[in-house]
Amino acid sequence: MTRRRWGRDERGVTPVVELLILAPVFMMVVYLVIFSGRMLNARSAVDGAARDGVRAASLARSASGAQVAAGRAVAGDLAGSQRVRCASFTVTTDTSRFAPGGMVTVTVTCRVPLADLALLRVPGAKTLTASYPAPIDVYREVSFGFVNSEGRLGTNPGPGGG
Repeated sequence: MTRRRWGRDERGVTPVVELLILAPVFMMVVYLVIFSGRMLNARSAVDGAARDGVRAASLARSASGAQVAAGRAVAGDLAGSQRVRCASFTVTTDTSRFAPGGMVTVTVTCRVPLADLALLRVPGAKTLTASYPAPIDVYREVSFGFVNSEGRLGTNPGPGGG
Protein backbone atom coordinates (compact mmCIF):
# COMPACT_ATOMS: atom_id res chain seq x y z
CA MET A 1 0.00 0.00 0.00
CA THR A 2 1.42 3.35 -1.02
CA ARG A 3 1.36 6.23 1.29
CA ARG A 4 -0.57 9.28 0.06
CA ARG A 5 1.26 12.60 0.17
CA TRP A 6 -0.45 15.54 1.82
CA GLY A 7 -2.52 17.72 -0.54
CA ARG A 8 -2.38 15.49 -3.61
CA ASP A 9 -5.18 13.47 -5.06
CA GLU A 10 -4.99 10.17 -6.96
CA ARG A 11 -3.68 11.89 -10.11
CA GLY A 12 -0.90 13.64 -8.30
CA VAL A 13 -2.34 17.16 -8.74
CA THR A 14 -3.05 19.43 -5.81
CA PRO A 15 -6.47 21.14 -5.58
CA VAL A 16 -4.72 24.51 -5.41
CA VAL A 17 -3.20 23.98 -8.87
CA GLU A 18 -6.61 23.00 -10.24
CA LEU A 19 -8.09 26.15 -8.73
CA LEU A 20 -5.35 28.32 -10.24
CA ILE A 21 -6.03 26.85 -13.66
CA LEU A 22 -9.83 26.97 -13.53
CA ALA A 23 -10.35 30.31 -11.72
CA PRO A 24 -9.42 32.55 -14.69
CA VAL A 25 -11.62 30.51 -17.01
CA PHE A 26 -14.53 30.77 -14.56
CA MET A 27 -13.99 34.52 -14.16
CA MET A 28 -14.00 35.03 -17.94
CA VAL A 29 -17.32 33.17 -18.20
CA VAL A 30 -18.80 35.33 -15.43
CA TYR A 31 -17.44 38.46 -17.12
CA LEU A 32 -18.95 37.40 -20.46
CA VAL A 33 -22.36 36.82 -18.84
CA ILE A 34 -22.28 40.26 -17.18
CA PHE A 35 -21.19 41.95 -20.42
CA SER A 36 -23.95 40.18 -22.39
CA GLY A 37 -26.55 41.22 -19.83
CA ARG A 38 -25.47 44.86 -19.93
CA MET A 39 -25.46 44.79 -23.74
CA LEU A 40 -29.00 43.39 -23.67
CA ASN A 41 -30.02 46.16 -21.25
CA ALA A 42 -28.55 48.80 -23.57
CA ARG A 43 -30.35 47.34 -26.59
CA SER A 44 -33.59 47.25 -24.61
CA ALA A 45 -33.16 50.91 -23.63
CA VAL A 46 -32.70 51.96 -27.27
CA ASP A 47 -35.72 49.86 -28.32
CA GLY A 48 -37.83 51.46 -25.60
CA ALA A 49 -36.72 54.94 -26.61
CA ALA A 50 -37.66 54.28 -30.24
CA ARG A 51 -41.08 52.94 -29.22
CA ASP A 52 -41.75 55.98 -27.02
CA GLY A 53 -40.55 58.30 -29.77
CA VAL A 54 -42.84 56.81 -32.41
CA ARG A 55 -45.77 56.92 -30.01
CA ALA A 56 -45.19 60.63 -29.37
CA ALA A 57 -44.74 61.28 -33.09
CA SER A 58 -47.96 59.48 -34.00
CA LEU A 59 -49.92 61.69 -31.59
CA ALA A 60 -48.59 64.96 -33.02
CA ARG A 61 -50.78 67.14 -35.24
CA SER A 62 -48.17 67.97 -37.90
CA ALA A 63 -45.07 66.45 -39.47
CA SER A 64 -42.79 69.05 -37.89
CA GLY A 65 -44.52 68.54 -34.54
CA ALA A 66 -43.95 64.80 -34.90
CA GLN A 67 -40.22 65.31 -35.35
CA VAL A 68 -40.01 67.55 -32.28
CA ALA A 69 -42.16 65.22 -30.16
CA ALA A 70 -40.12 62.16 -31.15
CA GLY A 71 -36.84 63.90 -30.35
CA ARG A 72 -38.06 65.01 -26.92
CA ALA A 73 -39.45 61.58 -26.05
CA VAL A 74 -36.24 59.78 -27.06
CA ALA A 75 -34.00 62.27 -25.24
CA GLY A 76 -36.10 61.91 -22.08
CA ASP A 77 -36.01 58.13 -22.30
CA LEU A 78 -32.25 57.87 -22.80
CA ALA A 79 -31.54 60.40 -20.04
CA GLY A 80 -33.01 58.17 -17.30
CA SER A 81 -30.63 57.23 -14.51
CA GLN A 82 -31.17 53.47 -14.88
CA ARG A 83 -30.68 53.56 -18.64
CA VAL A 84 -27.59 53.31 -20.78
CA ARG A 85 -25.41 56.34 -21.44
CA CYS A 86 -25.12 57.15 -25.13
CA ALA A 87 -21.97 58.97 -26.19
CA SER A 88 -24.11 60.32 -29.03
CA PHE A 89 -27.53 59.53 -30.41
CA THR A 90 -29.59 60.52 -33.41
CA VAL A 91 -33.33 60.43 -33.94
CA THR A 92 -34.62 60.15 -37.50
CA THR A 93 -38.36 60.62 -38.00
CA ASP A 94 -39.79 59.57 -41.37
CA THR A 95 -42.89 61.71 -41.89
CA SER A 96 -43.22 61.14 -45.66
CA ARG A 97 -46.58 59.38 -45.10
CA PHE A 98 -47.77 61.64 -42.25
CA ALA A 99 -51.50 61.87 -42.94
CA PRO A 100 -54.62 60.28 -41.48
CA GLY A 101 -54.32 56.56 -42.18
CA GLY A 102 -50.61 56.90 -43.00
CA MET A 103 -47.49 55.88 -41.07
CA VAL A 104 -44.68 57.51 -39.16
CA THR A 105 -41.39 55.73 -38.45
CA VAL A 106 -38.81 56.68 -35.83
CA THR A 107 -35.25 55.35 -35.96
CA VAL A 108 -32.93 55.80 -32.98
CA THR A 109 -29.18 55.27 -33.29
CA CYS A 110 -27.13 55.27 -30.08
CA ARG A 111 -23.35 54.97 -29.81
CA VAL A 112 -22.58 53.25 -26.50
CA PRO A 113 -18.98 53.21 -25.20
CA LEU A 114 -17.93 49.64 -24.35
CA ALA A 115 -16.22 50.93 -21.22
CA ASP A 116 -19.68 51.71 -19.83
CA LEU A 117 -20.92 48.20 -20.57
CA ALA A 118 -17.97 46.25 -19.28
CA LEU A 119 -16.45 46.10 -15.84
CA LEU A 120 -13.01 46.67 -17.32
CA ARG A 121 -12.04 49.65 -19.45
CA VAL A 122 -12.63 48.11 -22.86
CA PRO A 123 -11.81 50.51 -25.72
CA GLY A 124 -14.26 51.15 -28.53
CA ALA A 125 -17.98 51.65 -28.89
CA LYS A 126 -21.01 49.72 -30.07
CA THR A 127 -23.66 51.36 -32.24
CA LEU A 128 -27.20 50.23 -31.46
CA THR A 129 -30.10 51.02 -33.77
CA ALA A 130 -33.85 50.53 -33.33
CA SER A 131 -36.64 51.50 -35.70
CA TYR A 132 -40.39 51.35 -35.12
CA PRO A 133 -43.38 52.34 -37.28
CA ALA A 134 -46.75 53.52 -36.01
CA PRO A 135 -50.01 54.19 -37.82
CA ILE A 136 -51.57 57.64 -37.86
CA ASP A 137 -55.17 57.60 -36.66
CA VAL A 138 -57.71 57.75 -39.49
CA TYR A 139 -59.80 60.25 -37.51
CA ARG A 140 -56.85 62.56 -36.92
CA GLU A 141 -58.59 65.70 -38.23
CA VAL A 142 -61.63 65.49 -35.95
CA SER A 143 -61.31 68.33 -33.44
CA PHE A 144 -64.82 68.36 -31.86
CA GLY A 145 -65.83 71.79 -33.16
CA PHE A 146 -62.65 73.69 -32.33
CA VAL A 147 -61.05 75.59 -35.16
CA ASN A 148 -57.47 75.31 -33.84
CA SER A 149 -56.96 72.85 -31.02
CA GLU A 150 -53.26 73.75 -30.77
CA GLY A 151 -53.85 77.49 -30.53
CA ARG A 152 -53.25 79.74 -27.55
CA LEU A 153 -55.66 79.72 -24.66
CA GLY A 154 -58.71 81.83 -25.46
CA THR A 155 -58.29 81.78 -29.25
CA ASN A 156 -61.02 79.22 -29.95
CA PRO A 157 -64.52 80.66 -30.23
CA GLY A 158 -66.85 79.77 -27.41
CA PRO A 159 -70.60 79.11 -27.56
CA GLY A 160 -72.38 81.87 -29.42
CA GLY A 161 -69.27 82.88 -31.39
CA GLY A 162 -67.55 84.75 -28.55
